[in-house]
Amino acid sequence: MNLHPDAGKKPRKVRNSVIIRDKKVKGLEHVNHKGRLIPEKRLGEDFRCASFKCFTVLSEQERHAVFTEFYKIQSQNLQDSHLCGLIKVDPIKQRSRESNRRNLVQYSNSSEDKYARPNDYDNAAAYRYKVRTKQIDNNKYYYKEVPVCKKAFLSLHGIITPARLRRLQSSLCENLKSPIDRRGQHKNNRMLYLKKWKI
Repeated sequence: MNLHPDAGKKPRKVRNSVIIRDKKVKGLEHVNHKGRLIPEKRLGEDFRCASFKCFTVLSEQERHAVFTEFYKIQSQNLQDSHLCGLIKVDPIKQRSRESNRRNLVQYSNSSEDKYARPNDYDNAAAYRYKVRTKQIDNNKYYYKEVPVCKKAFLSLHGIITPARLRRLQSSLCENLKSPIDRRGQHKNNRMLYLKKWKI
């Protein structure tokens, strides 16, 4: 009688895609699927904002706290939900003629409307950004919301490219919900195929 049925079995190997995803969410250095080395996420530089004076209003300790607390969130869906909660979408009350001219594009002949606005969510509405900082008063902790500019918002969360922000903007403009991470869930996913046919 085998008292240890699992004895001699190799431990189950964690898939490389899972390792990459976890390191990406935590902002750690990793090699992506294309073999390119992605450096560790770092707090961005001061853009010397003239409107909000973002890096002046926030102390160095508060800036680092915003950054580290964000990368403690262990899921991209939860991170996106957190970021969406820091973005306020306001309709544009009035556009200039030059802005209208730049944003108009000609549709194909099959389209009913000759002109329509492009799928550019950065100009589809007015966005206001903020960050939450942890404060203490009479031995009680509370969160204070501080308005910041777009560049500071990206910088404080270590977001190098604005592509992620555009995805959040598009989701907020469409249904006011944070987007869902659907990576690896498309129908031609190899792992889903193997699971279906039990290969």
